[in-house]
Amino acid sequence: MAQAKHTFDENQAAATVHLSRFSADPLPHLIGGVSVASASAETFVNTSPIDGSVLGSVSAGGTEDIDAAAKAATDALQQQQLVGPDSAADLFSQLLTLDP
Repeated sequence: MAQAKHTFDENQAAATVHLSRFSADPLPHLIGGVSVASASAETFVNTSPIDGSVLGSVSAGGTEDIDAAAKAATDALQQQQLVGPDSAADLFSQLLTLDP
């Protein structure tokens, strides 16, 4: 078996640094390429499955949020069908670089 490159404690410390950006403000939805809070402003607490510690708050989606996301997805699909597969691949690459 291969030797682990990092200890559990090292990995946990690194994860804490990366996850800290989610602890200050509730994690919003990404609808139509835009970060938006839940329409109801409700949130829920996201906890670590490892130790139960609080990672941060997440916007709780409701029917209004689902409707907005479905409409944005439908609009995006229609736009993708207009531009063709090569341009769609370029757009997808840009989507991957969006900052939450």
